[in-house]
Amino acid sequence: MYFESNEYGSIFITYAAAHTYPRNLTLKSNGPDPQADGYFPGIAMMDALMAQMDSRDIRVMNDVALVDLLHCAL
Repeated sequence: MYFESNEYGSIFITYAAAHTYPRNLTLKSNGPDPQADGYFPGIAMMDALMAQMDSRDIRVMNDVALVDLLHCAL
């Protein structure tokens, strides 16, 4: 997935209505109609991350609450 970028080549982050800080990303269109892609950036990122999880055989646990997180330095 490709995002719109600014003049420096960084991802262009815009303000949303009534937001104090810029936090919106815009996907680059694959054609003349920007709405033809049908994806909001968040959905596109979620789809890409889920595809990576599938390809790496990462186990997903739904409806599970994390109570404690242990960190062990090896």
